[in-house]
Amino acid sequence: MAKPPTSGSRPSRFQILSFTGGGYLGRFSVGCLADLEKRSQAKIRDSVDFFAGTSIGGIVALALAADISVDKIAAAFERHGPRLFTRRRKPGPIANVWRLARNIFAAPYSNEILKELINELVGDDRRLGDLDRYVLIPAFNLRTGSIVWFRNYNPKCPDEPNYEFADAKVTDIALATSAAPTYFRPHDFKIYSRSTEAQASHDAGDYVDGGVFANCPDLRAHHEAVSVLQCKESIVNILALGTTTENIAEPTHNVRHWGLYYWLTNHRLTDVLMAAQQQNVVSILRERMNERYVRIDGEPAEAQLAYMGLDIAGAGAEETIHDLATATMQKIWNTDGQNADLQESLQNFGSSGNRVGDFGGS
Repeated sequence: MAKPPTSGSRPSRFQILSFTGGGYLGRFSVGCLADLEKRSQAKIRDSVDFFAGTSIGGIVALALAADISVDKIAAAFERHGPRLFTRRRKPGPIANVWRLARNIFAAPYSNEILKELINELVGDDRRLGDLDRYVLIPAFNLRTGSIVWFRNYNPKCPDEPNYEFADAKVTDIALATSAAPTYFRPHDFKIYSRSTEAQASHDAGDYVDGGVFANCPDLRAHHEAVSVLQCKESIVNILALGTTTENIAEPTHNVRHWGLYYWLTNHRLTDVLMAAQQQNVVSILRERMNERYVRIDGEPAEAQLAYMGLDIAGAGAEETIHDLATATMQKIWNTDGQNADLQESLQNFGSSGNRVGDFGGS
C-alpha cells in the first residue's frame, strides 16, 4: 500500500489547484498553467497540496499529481487530440442530422485512443495510492446510480490511504471521469489488489463523466479541505482553471421552436448545463473566499468560435486555443494596475513559505 498523501511543509497555507471539464478545451487550462510556470520559472506543482479535476480536467489533475510536466501534458494533447476528435463537418442542418443519426447507437469517439493518451502520461500501472498529493476526481456510477468522488485519502481518517480506491489504476480513474455521455462509452473497470496475497479483485462499476454533476469541482474541493481534512478555512487558497465554457449566450428569437433537434445539435444542451454549473460554483466561492479564490478563464472572440469546441482538435484548434490562453494571461499581467489584486493573489498562490518565484513580467 502506498504511503498516505502529504500536504508538505506549508502549515500556514493549504493550496488547491482545480480544473474544470471541457473536452479538448482543457488545452486552454494547460496553456494558462504553462504561462504561469514560465513567469515563475518554477513548477506550480511544488506549491500545490490538493489537486481536483473533472473530465479532461481530471486527466490534467492526475497527471500533475503524478509529477508529469505541463509541457509533456500539452504535447500529449497536441499529438493525440486530432486522432481522438476527428474533424467535424461544417455546421448546417444536413450535417447536424447526419451526426445525430450516426451517433444514435454508438458513441462517436474511441475510449482506446483516450486511454493511449492517458497511459503516455501516467503509465499503465500507476495506482491512485501512489500519488503524493491529495487528489479528488468525480464520476457517476451508472450501476449504482450514485455519484462517486475518487480520493487517495480516507475521508473518515485522512491520515490513512483510501483503501477503497488506493489500488485503482490512475488510468481507470481518468477514463471514468472523462467518459462523457454522447461522446464516449461508459468506462467499466476492476481494481486489482497489489498485496502479496492472491491477486484479488473487485468490480468497480460502470462510470460516466463527473461533469454530469460536478463539471467545476472547485466547491467540493473547498469542502474537502475544510470539512474532511480539517484545514482552517482562512489558510485555504484555490486556483481554478476554466475551459472557456463558463459564459454562454444564445439568441432567443426562435425560442418557440427550441425542440429536441435544437438542443441536441452543436452541443447546446451540454454547453448550457456546463455554464450554469460553473457560474453557480464560482459565485459561491467568490463570495465566501474573496481574494483567496482565483479563477482564470477566457472568452473566445466570435471569429475563434469556429475553431473551438469540446470535440474540435487539430492545428486550427491548437493555434486558436493557445492564442486565447496567451491573450488571457497577458490581460492579467498588464501594467495599468487594474489587475493588481489578481496578480497579488497569484503571487501568493506561488508562495510556500518561501516564494516559488516572482510572477509577472514579460
